Amino acid sequence: MHRHTLKEIEEGNFSWFPMVRHPAVPVDEVLSKQVCQQGLIGFATGNGNFEGVFNELLPHIKPTSLEDYLRECWELKGTKS
Repeated sequence: MHRHTLKEIEEGNFSWFPMVRHPAVPVDEVLSKQVCQQGLIGFATGNGNFEGVFNELLPHIKPTSLEDYLRECWELKGTKS
């Protein structure tokens, strides 16, 4: 695993990224890298924070913590043989 700096991401200095696969979008390595790059920059700079908007719009949906999610995944994995 390699941890990138924000500067590396902004400059496009990363080689692995998921490919965008959607019927309405042609498979394109350049587009996929740009989508990943913009998403990572947004997360790093806080542009992905919605300040409770979804909590207000969807009060019946309760978020799952990462710890609970991983615990559930590992418990399910342990039940499969």
